[in-house]
Parts: sequence; C-alpha cells; structure tokens
Amino acid sequence: MEDYRLKNYYMLETMKNEIPKYSVISFDIDDTLLLYDVLYQADVLRPVEKFAQTNYNIQGFSYIQSEVLQSMKAKSEDKKEDIPYYELFKKIQEQLKVDCEEIAQEELKQVEEHTFVNPVMRQVYDYAVQLKKRIFIVADSNLPAEFWSNLLKKRGIGSFEKIYLSGETGFSKATGNLYQHILRTEQLEPKSWLHIGDNRQTDFDILRDTGISSYFYEPLRNRYFADKSKKETLLKEQGMDVPIEKPGEDAFDYSMKKAKEINDYYTEVLEPSKEIVVHAENVSMMFNLSSEKVDNLKEYIIKLLKRQLMFQEFWALKNVSFDVHRGEKVGLIGLNGSGKSTMLKIVSGVLSPTKGNISVMGSIAPLIELGAGFDFDLTAKENIFLNGTILGYRRKEMENRYQEIIDFAELKEFENVPVKNFSSGMVARLGFAIATCHVPDILIIDEILSVGDFEFQKKCHAKMRELAGKGTTVLFVSHSAGDIINMCDKAVWLNRGQIVDIGEAEYIVNKYINN
Repeated sequence: MEDYRLKNYYMLETMKNEIPKYSVISFDIDDTLLLYDVLYQADVLRPVEKFAQTNYNIQGFSYIQSEVLQSMKAKSEDKKEDIPYYELFKKIQEQLKVDCEEIAQEELKQVEEHTFVNPVMRQVYDYAVQLKKRIFIVADSNLPAEFWSNLLKKRGIGSFEKIYLSGETGFSKATGNLYQHILRTEQLEPKSWLHIGDNRQTDFDILRDTGISSYFYEPLRNRYFADKSKKETLLKEQGMDVPIEKPGEDAFDYSMKKAKEINDYYTEVLEPSKEIVVHAENVSMMFNLSSEKVDNLKEYIIKLLKRQLMFQEFWALKNVSFDVHRGEKVGLIGLNGSGKSTMLKIVSGVLSPTKGNISVMGSIAPLIELGAGFDFDLTAKENIFLNGTILGYRRKEMENRYQEIIDFAELKEFENVPVKNFSSGMVARLGFAIATCHVPDILIIDEILSVGDFEFQKKCHAKMRELAGKGTTVLFVSHSAGDIINMCDKAVWLNRGQIVDIGEAEYIVNKYINN
C-alpha cells in the first residue's frame, strides 16, 4: 500500500518548487482547503433532513433540493450552469409552500460546524501567501460566497483576493467555463496560473487544453478506500477472511469516528530518510559517434590508424544533478534518447561520467539490460550461481536462496534448460528473482519488466514495495506512466540529457504527459 504520509511530504516539497513559477494560485474548497469531520459530505445533510422533518414535516428534503436544483438548471433561460443558493431555496419554498429560510440557515450552520482546515493544504496556502501570490478560491458550489468568505476567514484563511463560485457566476468548473470566465475577468495569461483541487475531472482533466497548470489533490476518503480495497484483495489472495465493519446503531457517530481516523492518518507528513545514497552533481556524458559509414572492421581500423575517421560529439547527459535518499523510490521519465538509461548505467558503475561527480553508498542490484550477466549457454541453475558471484554473494548464500529464486521466477520446470532457449519474459523473471533474493541497498531497474506478463509484473511491483519497506532504494525507468505513478515517490524528468523537472511522481508524470 502507498504511504500517503510520504506522498504528503513530496507534494509539499513539489509545491515549494512550483508556486514560485506562477503569479496566481487558486484552491478548491471542499476536500482541498477544508475537510469534513464526517465520512461523506452528504452526511452533513442528515441533521438538516431531521430539522426539516421535525420542524416542517418535510420528508426527504435533500432529495427535493437536488431535484429542484437540476430542474432549475435545465430550465435556465440564460443557460446558467449553477443556481445561487437563495434562489434555489426560494424555488423550493414556492414548491412546498413552506418558509424555507430556517432550513437554509440550518444547512449553512451544519457545513460550518463540520468543516476544518486541511493541515497539509494550509502549508501550501501559507507558502503562497508568504510569496505574495494572488490567491483565488475557485469552486463548484452554490453556497453563498459571503458564507465561504466568512468561514475561511474564521479558520485563518483570509489572505485570498477573490472567490469565484459556480453558483454566483452561473459558470461551472465541470464545463471549464468558470476557468474561462476568470481568465477573461482578470485578464490572465493561462500559463501564469496554478490551480489545486481534489476532483480529477473538474480540477485536472478539464484544464489540460487551457494552458492552466493544475495539481490533483486526491481526496482523503478516496485514499482510505483504495488502501482498504488493496488490503481486502491481499487477504482474499491469502485465503483469509475479510473483516466487515459495522456502523452500529448510530450511523452519524460512526461517520464522524471513521472520518477522524481518516483525516488524522492521511494528513500526516512523513519525511524520508535524510541519508543520501545517490548524489549526482553536474553529471555529463559524451559519446563519440562516427559520422561516416564504414563497411567492415578492417576498413575501420585502417581509417582509425590513419586518423581519417570523423566523429561527432553526442552529449547523452548535460549537467544533471539530483539526490536520492535511502528508501526512496525514484522514477526516471522522458522520451527515448533523453538519457535515462545512461544515467542508470552511471549510477550502477557501468559507465564513468565524462564530467561531474557521482557518489553511491551501498550495494547495488542492477537490472539494466535483459540478460546482462547471463551466459546464455548455461542453464538457469548455473546462471543463478554465476550471477550470485557477480553480485558478490557466497555460494552457500545462493544455495540457501536457490529454491526461493526458482519459485519466484516460476521456472521450476526449466531450471536445467539453457537460458538461450528462454523467452524474453523468462529471462526477465530470472534476472529479477536473482537481483532481489537479498535486500540490496539500491535496486536499479531499466524497463525490463515490460517484457513480463501482467501477473508477474504485479509480483515484481509487490516485491519492490516490500524491499522499499525494508530500506532498499529503487531507481526505476519505465515508459509506463502508470508504473511510475504507482511505484515511485518522486520522478526525474529528463529531456535531451537535461533535467526538466523533479518532484512528486504523479505531478511530474502528468506534466510530462501534457507537455
């Protein structure tokens, strides 16, 4: 399971790097700046339902409210995408023939009572304030802007410039029109604006083609339910019973209790180890590429001795600097030829940089090229002991680990078959099983898992997480954006041998994809 406490750390570090690049920072409200002390936002309306039933004998008020709202949107003559709060309640009042003012106030009261500032997002907000950025509140909400403004100020969030709401403007984030309205009103350049919100569709996907940058902040309850699902799947795979949580008699108390548990855990910030195990400082790598065609080795040697060969300098890496801390899972992303594999070979000691310094602390288990270190004429069994020797393990250690390696690689029936008869997937499985049979200080993987089948990739990812949990540092290259996001804490984006950006994995991968 992903440690979201670490993810919070990387998010905060990334925002410290990103916020200075923009003049405008905007925040969503629900599940971003503010959190609820109930499991679902709809739970806030339970006391309102009870209030409407007790005082006005109205059954199912929330349902009525939703139905009226959708009807008003559909019938809006000026094509409003949302309806102001008090207009909505005026229409409900007309329909029910009951004074709904007290019900409206009760709803606002419940929202205020059950919200508090997200401690993680407060740090992001405070940093934007510290840098004197223009700060907007941008949300799809039909609650009054005055209500949100007063509530945020009571919570210590008062240095924003303006609030833009769907209910007040008639424009929605869901269509993108609210963002366009703000760009026109404020006369902003899209590239000057960074938006932070919790809805993947309205706070992230919708912005891809606008030029506005965005950070998707996954809602805490989504994180909880994702972890819960993974745990349940793991228990089922192990043939164990999945515990069932029962809310008990008071569902609202359960909602608050569970929300506190989620809010407390998923807003913790866990710093990674301060120990640096890979330090790259202005690393550059140059290759001499022949600029003319040579038909055979004899011709090549003659021309080389006569100094008639023409070479062209190719810099695979240019002044690359970054640090990797113990236990971090770092992904390298970029187009083919961007220098990812070259960087891993330098870290592994296969190549020495032309310029700059690289320092690596601890043992390395490299999986850089398919079959590297294998003698393809030898059997799987013989290659296990050969590779063990190359990695510095004693024969006795490899004998003790042999069965574990064969079982993990799923090669029991092929242990005495020459590796030259293996498929690329079988070679990858054997290489990975050998490299991870011990707990290396640093595990380096360059794309080779892409040749394995899906089930084995799942096994490898689980093994990598297990090793990371034991302190192993992982450097990982993959063309799969999903693998980088799911496996890594941090990403390094390379382009033509230079670093474009470094930061929290999902954010950097999304910037790379949308570039």
